[in-house]
Formats: sequence, structure tokens, C-alpha cells
Amino acid sequence: MGQKQRKGFRTSLQLKLTVFFVLGVIISVGVVSYTSLTSMQNNLEREVEKNQMLLAQAFGAQVEQYFSDAKGVVSVTAQLPVVRDMSYEADVPKRAVINSVLEEYGQFGYMEQVTATGDNIVIEPWEYQLDLQRLNFSDRDWFRGALTTRGAYISEVYVSSSLQKPVIAISHPVMDDRGNVSAVWMGALTL
Repeated sequence: MGQKQRKGFRTSLQLKLTVFFVLGVIISVGVVSYTSLTSMQNNLEREVEKNQMLLAQAFGAQVEQYFSDAKGVVSVTAQLPVVRDMSYEADVPKRAVINSVLEEYGQFGYMEQVTATGDNIVIEPWEYQLDLQRLNFSDRDWFRGALTTRGAYISEVYVSSSLQKPVIAISHPVMDDRGNVSAVWMGALTL
């Protein structure tokens, strides 16, 4: 082998080694980059999922508090002496209680009291009572639920005939002095 051939062979070998080394570096960088990007993407997805779960839990807690507050308002007001009074004379003060609740707690669209037989007694705002076409509520979920549980009851969502919007009724039985149910007190939560 001549000197030219050796030099050409050496250059060719150096070129091949350089190309092989550069390709190895490029492939290694590509693999490391792909692995890093995949790992970052997975971590980012987990972080987003974790944040979404935290947001959902916080929203769930707010909704639960919303219902709990409304349930408390209905339960407490159902036990007021004026609400328990089923006489005609209690009508005006009872409406005052309802209007106070409607003003103070804006989540209620209306409130009503229905006798234990399901006949309507009082609805506020008054114009809803004037527009009433239904006179017996004994088949309503919120009515039966309050009688069955003998405590606060949260109904399924339904479209209110008064509001023409979806509502959830929170109801509570009104007990007389002997512990018998004399009426059902209900607040319609607007959604």
C-alpha cells in the first residue's frame, strides 16, 4: 500500500468515524429530547389533572355549602311560631317572614307553605299565588319527601310552573305542638 492509499484510507476512516460519532450524538440527543419531552408532557398532564380535580372539589364544596345554607334557612324558618301557626291571622306575618328570607337569601325564587293534605296556603311573591293553577301539591317530590323524612328534604330538579325555570325545592315539615305534621314549608332554589 502506498502512502497515498494509506492517507486516503485514514481520511476515509476518520470521515466514517466522524460521521458515525455525529450520528451517535444526534441519535442520543434525539432520544434524550424525546424522553424529556414525553416526561414533561406526562408531568404537565398530571399537574393539569390534579389542578382540575382540586377545582372540581372546591366547586363541589361550594355547591354543598350552597345547599347546606339553604337547607338551614328552610329548617329554621319552618320552626318559627308564626310559620307553625296555621290560623288565618298568621297569614300576613308569615308572608313577612317569607319576604324577609327572599330578600336576605337571593337564591330562593319563591317560598310556600302547603297543608299536610297538600292544599296550598301561602306562596310569596304574591303574584305567583295569584297565577296558581294547581291547588294540590301532595304528589310533589318535595312534599312527600318532607313528610317521609320528617326533616329537611332536597328534591330532584324540576321546572317550576311559577318561574318557568329549573329549581330544586328544599322542604321541611311544619310540626304542631303535639308533634304532628301540620304543613310543609318549602323554598325553591333557582339554578
